[in-house]
Amino acid sequence: MKGVKGPTCVENIPGVDLSTVTYAEYMHGICAGVVRHFLNLWINVPGPWNIKAHLGDMDKFVLSVKPTGDFNIIGPVSDFFNWKSSDGRYWLLVLSLPVLSMFLDAKYVQHWMLLVMAVYLLLTEKISPTDLDAADCTLKLFVRDVPKLYRGRDCVFNTHQTIHLCLYTRGLGPLWSNSAFGFENFNGILKKMIHGTRNPGKELISVLRRTHCLNVLRNKVASRRPSPPYLQVTPFNMLSSLKVLSSDDRDFLRSHDLSNAKLFKRVKYQLETFTSVLYSAEKIRNNYTVCFNLPSGEVGYGEVLCYVLLSSGQVLALISVFKVDHARVFYHADAQMKVSHIVPVSQSHDKVLCSFENISHKVVRVGSFVCKIPNKFESNL
Repeated sequence: MKGVKGPTCVENIPGVDLSTVTYAEYMHGICAGVVRHFLNLWINVPGPWNIKAHLGDMDKFVLSVKPTGDFNIIGPVSDFFNWKSSDGRYWLLVLSLPVLSMFLDAKYVQHWMLLVMAVYLLLTEKISPTDLDAADCTLKLFVRDVPKLYRGRDCVFNTHQTIHLCLYTRGLGPLWSNSAFGFENFNGILKKMIHGTRNPGKELISVLRRTHCLNVLRNKVASRRPSPPYLQVTPFNMLSSLKVLSSDDRDFLRSHDLSNAKLFKRVKYQLETFTSVLYSAEKIRNNYTVCFNLPSGEVGYGEVLCYVLLSSGQVLALISVFKVDHARVFYHADAQMKVSHIVPVSQSHDKVLCSFENISHKVVRVGSFVCKIPNKFESNL
């Protein structure tokens, strides 16, 4: 009756406290729940928040964004009901604020900013007590203001349970460490292992046994090999000459006495590939916009023009540096917090030769912003 089927058998297990063992899992609750609910509000529900008239422009902008290899290619916003949970995560963390700031009223953008900041903090690899307190504050403000800005009925269960995310994070770890993404992905892998129509259970067990045996053999062989050095860079796709670079770029390399060095379009570091602007084969992704450490110790952002391999074996990156526009940063006045992972940038004429070791990670270019990913554990969901 009214959705309640009765007590669960789990509460009969001795020593089990349902208030601590249950968990508000963010893949379904946030990425497929809250994100989809508010997209439906903005597009399909009449009110001062409705931006359906701008849906065509939103689709055009979203489809023009080229993500890194950490995210799947997303469909248009108009088709959000068919988005997967990973698409909802990509929209929430990367696309939503740059897109909504162009079309949605400022007070609704400020409200949505609270959720974006909190979820990003709870998804980082290392969360400090200060970050937990900040996320807890912003989530409570987010839920508090839903009935003030929208309708009372829009404070649904998924929206309410975001209040408890910090409590679960304190007890069980970051959101990525116990989300359903890994289980859902492995379900897809298991499904691909079954090819017959009879006895699927036996076939699955047989395939898993063979896979386990192969992993045991692979680990035994790998343990006999010497451990590779920490930095193992594999350059490939060497350029034939400097003519493919602009005259300014050629002059810059000559000024550093690198005109005879080997140039490359792509570099592979461990299992990750970094490309450059010159790598024309990459059509729908951008793996050349990076975050790097400047000699001054500051953090910089820019596009890799090419890679330089020195005779010593060191790999350098020729980077066109972006200028950070601090005046356009996303800032929430009530919470007195800024969105640290979405950085407004503009093109500049500055260039720098950066050691590949000083490139910290790739970032997503979204119009005039670059967006950092919270962790590397959720790549290619």
